[in-house]
Amino acid sequence: MKIFLSIFIFTFFIFTVHSQELKRKRISDGDIKESYFVLKSDESVKHGVYELKIFGKKAQKGQFRYGKKSG
Repeated sequence: MKIFLSIFIFTFFIFTVHSQELKRKRISDGDIKESYFVLKSDESVKHGVYELKIFGKKAQKGQFRYGKKSG
């Protein structure tokens, strides 16, 4: 019975915890294209994969975590 209760509580928390929602931003200025994710709650904060392409080739690729470069 304790195992069942533990599994039920664990499953409940997994399905009720929500991650931060993201929105993809794409900026294009001629041959320079930028793609990154921002928080839906605050669109000035970059969070997630960042990519910069110049003339169709990747110039930069990285990660942002709450507005700061990571990785």
